[in-house]
Amino acid sequence: MRMPLKWFVLWAASIVLPGCAAYGIRDLSHDPSVQALIGQCYQLTGESFVYEARCVVLNSKGVGSRELCLGLHSFSAGTEMSVFPGSYEEYTSDKEKWDKKMFEKLLFEKQREISYPVPEGTKFYITTVVGYPWGVTGHKLAMRADLEGPNGTEEVELRTIELLTYGQIWAKRDRMNNISFNSEFAIPCN
Repeated sequence: MRMPLKWFVLWAASIVLPGCAAYGIRDLSHDPSVQALIGQCYQLTGESFVYEARCVVLNSKGVGSRELCLGLHSFSAGTEMSVFPGSYEEYTSDKEKWDKKMFEKLLFEKQREISYPVPEGTKFYITTVVGYPWGVTGHKLAMRADLEGPNGTEEVELRTIELLTYGQIWAKRDRMNNISFNSEFAIPCN
């Protein structure tokens, strides 16, 4: 009896990928180049929004996985390939259109949307910095922060991993592991 292709692919992946499990999510909070970021205050440089994001599962083992949580992004972060509305008012004027453009809907997933706008000058504090497993390229930066928003303090994930969501990234890590923020979206608090 022949094994269906789907089961063969799953079996083959289980043979090839076990080595990735040793690398998993890396907590970078104790890394000297990252320690100074933990607890640091940043403020938004433009109108932003909290949305239903696909976030890193922080206690994931192996190759990592994603879960829905709150994400923080800027209306000015759109690109040619991922157009964003210029403001919350523009978003609400045709919400269904923008939701479909901005948030790819997966099978068995409800349409994600913007939860609420966040005004320029709002502060957030970095709480978690991890390395998220990324194929053969190693680890990508993933960051969480406590946002002092209109609903009180809420944990949000900052946009740092390219390709997993849309728009420009907020922060990146250089070859020396130093992390820098894009000043179009956030700057250190005064």
